[in-house]
Amino acid sequence: HGYALKICHHVQTNFTPSAPPPPSSHQDAPMCPIHDQPLFALCEEDGALLCRDCARCAPHTQHECLDAPTAIKEIREKLTEWEPDGDIDAEIEEQRATVADLQTQLNEEIDELHKLEKRKKAQETAKSDIKSALEH
Repeated sequence: HGYALKICHHVQTNFTPSAPPPPSSHQDAPMCPIHDQPLFALCEEDGALLCRDCARCAPHTQHECLDAPTAIKEIREKLTEWEPDGDIDAEIEEQRATVADLQTQLNEEIDELHKLEKRKKAQETAKSDIKSALEH
């Protein structure tokens, strides 16, 4: 699971399934901009940070939610396990070279198109001149 840090925006009043209680000391906890309550959980499916009211809203009641300390621990473990791919720089350079080649090909095609347009215009002018000469 990748975790995007976002806040739940699903608000439903009159829906009260159980939700884990917020931490007892939440002076430094980030606050929910909707409910002005401390964010204390992470919805694994949506990657949304939840306050107590958000956790009681659909669709989170059907999702697996982690309390903040558990979510932080799991994210840190995943970051520790993550090993950057050493070939990323090579792949980036390869993609840049491909883009440069495609740009060159595109420029060549545009030049060819301009040449064809000039030929067509010259032919139309010649045709018009011949038609005009035949009419006189």
